Amino acid sequence: GEAPIPTASLNVKNSIEYLGAERIGHGIQIHNDPFVTQLLKQRKIPLEVSLKSNWLTHSCDTMEQHPFRKLLNAGVPLTISTDDPGVFGTDLINEYDLLQKYQKITVDEINLCNDIAAQASFIPLIRKQKYWPRPIHNLK
Repeated sequence: GEAPIPTASLNVKNSIEYLGAERIGHGIQIHNDPFVTQLLKQRKIPLEVSLKSNWLTHSCDTMEQHPFRKLLNAGVPLTISTDDPGVFGTDLINEYDLLQKYQKITVDEINLCNDIAAQASFIPLIRKQKYWPRPIHNLK
């Protein structure tokens, strides 16, 4: 679902419906498919997004054209990720800076995405709540 190809959103849909995916990495091309966008929103399936990685892999032409804001506004659960920090030369602080600069994301929106990431983590709830500064609610 990352590459800008005609079947990208179908790959995301099939991953959910046939493989039981509970999270989707890089599936940003769903922004072109209202049905799949709604599917993630309704099923509360988080989309792991790395602005820099998506741009460097040519999944979007520019960081301004990245669909992060569109997906966030549509209510898709998003997490802010780094993909492979060593390969892409990024970290979470850099991703936050890029999102603030190119997508006008706010601190509250960063906190929302981070809460979604904590909720979506496969770590047992009691363990993650021990370290997370806010209550963790189930996405489902």
